[in-house]
Amino acid sequence: MSLVLFRLKVRPTWLPFLPGLSSLTEVNLRTYVRCQGRPGIYFFSLHANNRFTIRLARLLTPLRYRWARLSYERLAGEFLFRGRVGTPPVGEWSVAFRPVGECWTPAEDSLDAWLLERYRAFVGSANRDVLEGEVEHERWVVRQVELLSAVNGIGGEWGLELSRPPDRMHFAEGVSARFGSFRRLVPGTPEQKFCDKSVGETSYL
Repeated sequence: MSLVLFRLKVRPTWLPFLPGLSSLTEVNLRTYVRCQGRPGIYFFSLHANNRFTIRLARLLTPLRYRWARLSYERLAGEFLFRGRVGTPPVGEWSVAFRPVGECWTPAEDSLDAWLLERYRAFVGSANRDVLEGEVEHERWVVRQVELLSAVNGIGGEWGLELSRPPDRMHFAEGVSARFGSFRRLVPGTPEQKFCDKSVGETSYL
């Protein structure tokens, strides 16, 4: 399982980037799966802090984003992420870290590449179809991470205890990516197409 933090600028391909509307912070909890022999990721949760973008994403894609109080700040050479869901909070997260070392591209047969280089997501629909969406971007160029502190309550909703330090951590300055349309992989209602969207300026942990 991976906990991934992003700072995003996102838009549908038919709109420009809009100040205050295109920028958001996102945190997602994901696992690694295969569907019909095809490797990809499955999201346990997707949280973001921009209500407009969440509504747009839920309208145009099958991704079930939820709103949360999130902040992701850079202070000198350190990063501080905070988040919580609900009032009173049912989940709280806090991560402080520092990127260290030189930039590097994980070797194709390494565990780091297996974790990072994922270009397909699977999503369940209301009628129990499985939908597949693909993303295109350059390979991640990453740095190692020194963890300064962490509180991770994001797995509580699923009975997952994720408070121990992670086995792997990565940081990247960002990539520009293009998400394609989601398509149905199993029989069900007539196939529904969703709009593409372009994403840039992401930070990855």
